[in-house]
Amino acid sequence: MGVTTSVYISNESIHVVKGTGSKRNVRIKEIIESKVQEGCIINGVITDQAALKQSIESAAIDSKSIRLVIDGAGVMTKLLEVPMLRDKEKLTTLINDNFQDIDNRENMITDYMVLEQRNSAGGATVLATLVEKEFVSEYIELFESLGFKIESIDISLACMIKYIMNINDLIDETFVYAVVDKHTVTFALFVEGDYRFSRRIRIVAEDNKEELFDELVRTLLNLIQFNKSEKTNNDITDFYFVGFLPEYDEIYRRLTDTIGVSVTAAPVPDEIKYKGTENANNFIYAIGNMIDL
Repeated sequence: MGVTTSVYISNESIHVVKGTGSKRNVRIKEIIESKVQEGCIINGVITDQAALKQSIESAAIDSKSIRLVIDGAGVMTKLLEVPMLRDKEKLTTLINDNFQDIDNRENMITDYMVLEQRNSAGGATVLATLVEKEFVSEYIELFESLGFKIESIDISLACMIKYIMNINDLIDETFVYAVVDKHTVTFALFVEGDYRFSRRIRIVAEDNKEELFDELVRTLLNLIQFNKSEKTNNDITDFYFVGFLPEYDEIYRRLTDTIGVSVTAAPVPDEIKYKGTENANNFIYAIGNMIDL
């Protein structure tokens, strides 16, 4: 198996992960994190291509072939149950029918990831994605102008799901995984190990510890209530955070005491093999992008 170079650009840095990945086995050779110039990318939208180009050059990526992760407001997803169809064109048409409320459909790209090939209803469960062509083409043009060949492009949520589905200890658990990326937090609910729902919030009170705490309490309680309203028959047992929260040990303890559900920093799973000093969980999107389901 050849070495893969996976790249994700967050709100404040470029994540580069080199290694090999497959189901239940990810071996990381190297992790590189390089800062991006402030304001040149905001929630996935490139606002200053020249500045971002300089930041990518500064990351000194030594591979000319990469897998890219994209993220942002231009990406829309739905969890769908569909008939088991071998004809990808027919399946794509069926998925498009579920996005009829979206304007400018002719300017969108449709894709999907199969999460269950045969679910309890006898069909398949897929994560369907709709993304603006222009949003994707800006990334392609940027990296190609730097001499990179893009092997594949995936969205951050799909990469997060692949990363978490790779963790044996969580296969039958009901939990929420939260990825902190500077001003935003993405929450994903898994019921008995299966992805059910995601929500992204912008952290308004990031500079005020008490307001941040209150904001997180409201969000976590809302997720607990949402899970109950969905009648999943499984209570959320854990909230796992990756990324950085200020004074995280204290805030996790306080959140646990307040909402009555365990809130912790997620441990690095045993399935992720890495001998470096970086916390692999902080690079969840780039690592998940190396895994093929």
